[in-house]
Amino acid sequence: MAGRREPLDEEQRALHDSWDTVLRTVGRVVLGTVLIWGVCSALRYGVHATSDTLLAFAAGRVLWWAPLVLAAVLLLGGCCAGCSTAGLAGVTWRRTA
Repeated sequence: MAGRREPLDEEQRALHDSWDTVLRTVGRVVLGTVLIWGVCSALRYGVHATSDTLLAFAAGRVLWWAPLVLAAVLLLGGCCAGCSTAGLAGVTWRRTA
């Protein structure tokens, strides 16, 4: 009795195929999650390393222009962020209008 199996009918075959699809989808989601986590962690590490280096440079120097370098870098970062946000918003509003 244990060795005998009846052939699957149409509904059982569809259920078996749907589990394959579910497992494949779960695998893709897990892979995407791991990739996104890795990219975000690398970006976070890069930002921390860069800001620590920049702040150590500005705080450790007795030179009068070290705080100006820090201010210039912060201003440049703010301008880049503002331009990219304004550019994206402009495209969105042009398409909407």
